[in-house]
Amino acid sequence: MSARRKRHFEQELFEFAQEDGERRKGVDELLASVEEYARPQRFLKLLSGIAHFRDYSPNNALMIALQRPDARYVLTPRKWKALGRFVKRGACPIVALRPFAPVMYLYDVADTKVMSGCKDGFDAALAEVSERDPDADVPQDVLRTLLDNLTLWGIAYDTFPVGPSLSVELRVAGEEDDDILIPVDGDMVPCRPAYVLHTREGAPDTVVFTALVQALARIFCHHLRCGYEQGWENSRRVSTEVEQFEVQAVAGLVCRRLQVSSPVHSFWSDGTFGQRDIPPISLDTICDAVTEIERMLEPCTARQGYFFRHTPSFSMQF
Repeated sequence: MSARRKRHFEQELFEFAQEDGERRKGVDELLASVEEYARPQRFLKLLSGIAHFRDYSPNNALMIALQRPDARYVLTPRKWKALGRFVKRGACPIVALRPFAPVMYLYDVADTKVMSGCKDGFDAALAEVSERDPDADVPQDVLRTLLDNLTLWGIAYDTFPVGPSLSVELRVAGEEDDDILIPVDGDMVPCRPAYVLHTREGAPDTVVFTALVQALARIFCHHLRCGYEQGWENSRRVSTEVEQFEVQAVAGLVCRRLQVSSPVHSFWSDGTFGQRDIPPISLDTICDAVTEIERMLEPCTARQGYFFRHTPSFSMQF
C-alpha cells in the first residue's frame, strides 16, 4: 500500500472516530437532559425495552423504547401486511435507523387492525419470538462461535486451572505474549494480540459465557487502555462505579436479548436496582458494546472482525 493511500486510510478512521464520538455525546446529552431517566425504575424500564426488542439492533431498540415505552411488538407496514394487518389511519410512526438508508418507520401492534377477510398472523409471530425459554442455558454453538471469534477481535484466549476465585482474567497484551493466528484468505497470519483473556477451567458454560461477555464489555466500553492502533485510541476515564454499572448493563442486555440465564440477572431485579442511583454512565456506549458482542455471536470472517477493521498495520497487508 502506498504512503498516500495509507495516510488517506488513517484519516478516514480518524474522521469516523470523531463523528462516532459526537453521535455518542449527543445521545447521552439527550438522556441526561431528561430528569426522569435518572430515576432507577425509569432507567430499568428503558434497559428492559432494549432487551425486549431483540430483533432490532440495540441502538434501534433504544430509539423504540424512548419513543414508545409502552410498545409491545413493532414492525414496518409491509411486514404487518404480511401478517394480515394494516396500520390504522393517523397512527404515529416510530422512527428507527435502516441499514444503508436514512430511516424506517415502525408501528406497534396497538396501531394495527386485522385486514378484512385475512387471518390474523400476529399471535403466531409473537409465539415465535418467545419460543425460547428466557432462563435457558447458553447454546453450546453460540459459546463455541464466541470463543472462535476472539482471535478475529485480536484477543488471545486460554483457560487457567481451577483454583483462583476469579472467573475471568483480562489484560492488555504485552511484548512477552505469544502471537495469535488469524485466518485470512486461506492463510494463518501471525500477529500480536491486543488483549489476553483467560477463563477458569471446568466452569459451567453459563459462567464462562457471562465472564466472557463481562470482559468484552470492559473492552468495548473503553475501560482499558487501548490495545489497538486505531478505533479505541482514547480509553475512557470513569469511576469504578460507572465501570461496574456499564459492565453489568452490557452483560445483562446481551444475556436477556439472547434469552439465556445469567448470574447478572440480579442486576435487573427491582430490589437490587431500585436501591442504587444511576451514575453518569454512557447508554450509547453500552448499546455499541452490546452491538459489537452480538456480532461475535455469529460466524465471522477475519475481514469482519474488529482487529482487521481497526488495525491498519495488519489490514493494509491485504
